[in-house]
Amino acid sequence: MLLRNMGIPPGSPIVCFHARDNSFLNAYSTIEDWAYHDYRDVDIDNYVPAIKELVARGYYAIRMGKVVKNFFSWNNPNVIDYAMSFRKSDFADMYLISRCNFYIGTACGLDSVAALFRKPQVVSNMTPMKYAFAWSLNYFYIFKRLWLIQEKRFLTFREMIDSEVAGYLHLMQYKKAGLEVVDNTSEEIFDVVIEKEERMR
Repeated sequence: MLLRNMGIPPGSPIVCFHARDNSFLNAYSTIEDWAYHDYRDVDIDNYVPAIKELVARGYYAIRMGKVVKNFFSWNNPNVIDYAMSFRKSDFADMYLISRCNFYIGTACGLDSVAALFRKPQVVSNMTPMKYAFAWSLNYFYIFKRLWLIQEKRFLTFREMIDSEVAGYLHLMQYKKAGLEVVDNTSEEIFDVVIEKEERMR
C-alpha cells in the first residue's frame, strides 16, 4: 500500500538514497554541539547525476532521512523526496529499505539498516576509512579525500592506512594534522553508482 500510495507500480526497481547532514543530530541529540562531526556531512545535490541516470534506467528513487536540511533539487515523477514527506515513519523507513534493489548513502546509521536487510550498497564520502564494512562484496565504497594543506597534495590510500588518519573521528584531529576533508564529486558518485548497478545486472 505504501509504495502504491507513493506512485510506485508493483515490481518496479527501487533505489533508496541518503546523504548525511547535521540536521538529525541537531534535532535529536542531547549534546549541544555536534560540529566536530561536520566533516562527515555532504551535499545531497551531488547525487543528482547518478539519480538521473538510474531513473533513465527505469528505477524509482526514494530519498531517505528522518530530518534533512534541503529538498532534493531535481524534480521527477520517479523521484520521491520521502525525507520531506508526510508519509514518513520509522516503520516506513525500515520497509522501504527492505524493498529496495540497492542502497546509496553515506556512513550515518541508515547504511546499517541496509546491511541488516543484506542490501547491496554504495557508500560514498566514507570517512574515516577504518570503519568501512569490509566483510562483504555487496558493499562498494569511495572515500573522502584528505588534502595535505602544507604540501598541497592529497594523501594516498597507503599513507592513510599506514597512519592514525584512517581512524580519525573528530574534526580537530584533521585540523591538527593539517588536513582538509574533501567530498566526493558528483562525477565520482555517478561512476561508482553506475558501476555497482551494472555489476548487479
